[in-house]
Amino acid sequence: MGEQAGYWLVPLRSVYLRRVATADDPNRRRQMIFDAAKVVFAEKGFSDFTIADIARKSGLSYGSITWHFPSKEALLRDLLQNEQERLRVVIFCSLLQVGSASGGANIETLLRASVSASLEFFDEDPGVMASLLQSPFSMEIGAYFRPFYDGFLDDVEALIRTGQERGELRDVSSCFAAVTLVSLILQTARWRLVARESSTVTETADVIVSFTLDGLRCRS
Repeated sequence: MGEQAGYWLVPLRSVYLRRVATADDPNRRRQMIFDAAKVVFAEKGFSDFTIADIARKSGLSYGSITWHFPSKEALLRDLLQNEQERLRVVIFCSLLQVGSASGGANIETLLRASVSASLEFFDEDPGVMASLLQSPFSMEIGAYFRPFYDGFLDDVEALIRTGQERGELRDVSSCFAAVTLVSLILQTARWRLVARESSTVTETADVIVSFTLDGLRCRS
């Protein structure tokens, strides 16, 4: 993938390998709880769900849930950390694919790959989208959502900085550009969930990236 690979390979390879290595270990029960929690969050919201709801949905005992997570706040915190790692691995793998296929992809290709991967992540697991974005910056769950958002933002900003360092993108605030792009991704993912949008992920990603790059491309 060229020079941009340095950022992605170091933090994400350990995440990816750790998750592969633990796929069949006792953490599988934690994943069952996470899967049930996403469904319950989507149905009831954070305020109204209980540990008993998750026990019923997962088929596990109440004691099994509280052994792993003593409170629903602890469950939400760990769930969002888990989802952040999953999203990073999905994006990382998509960047590796386009980088390997093209022998060093340009920034537009990398951004399209990362946006498409992000939208697919949310499309394939609508419970994540519903639970994360029902009220992401409310006092209720904002503190738990923030690390997920900040991690996503940091990853996107790193890609934008790569484009700037290579002379493909204008020298504007990489943080502001990343906030704009991440906001478009998250709100579009939410819209696709609510409106049952029929356009493909690729079509939607093309619109988002084209719209963003119109303001970021270097002008001759």
